[in-house]
Amino acid sequence: MKKLIVLLGLFFLPGSIVLGADPDLSKVFLKEKVFGKSEHAAIGMFSYEYLTDREFKGLEEQVVKFLGEGWKKEDVKEMMKEDEDLKALFAKQGMEMMGSISLTKKDEPTKMVLVQLIKSAEKIEGKKFMLTLTGIGMKKALEDEKKKEKPAPEKQPAGGVLKD
Repeated sequence: MKKLIVLLGLFFLPGSIVLGADPDLSKVFLKEKVFGKSEHAAIGMFSYEYLTDREFKGLEEQVVKFLGEGWKKEDVKEMMKEDEDLKALFAKQGMEMMGSISLTKKDEPTKMVLVQLIKSAEKIEGKKFMLTLTGIGMKKALEDEKKKEKPAPEKQPAGGVLKD
């Protein structure tokens, strides 16, 4: 499943990443059950996975409202219908794509949000659907990676200065 999310994210990943003020996507679905999180900070991509019983239309409306003005919506599910390899991958895993949209920031088209709702052959933890919310080209992931890279400060010995 994570491979599919990464492949879809890379498919929509523009050539460069523009930094700016980004929405905190971790706050979009506060009432949904968190199933997983992943981050690919080198390319400014991160995903939140949820389990839900909600239908796609309501989830889509919530994301669009959360992002506000300045985002262009595109129905990715229609584009995916023509991809035979992707259809086969879903069918092989007993899954069905219930909805998928891409939202691109109008003034910074390298920033995207991908929302996907997938129905699994069996319920997971009592829920019918897996919901994935992916941010692409987002500053949050890049800032988090920089924080991880900072070296720890050297410890000073008690009562003295480090000597060579």
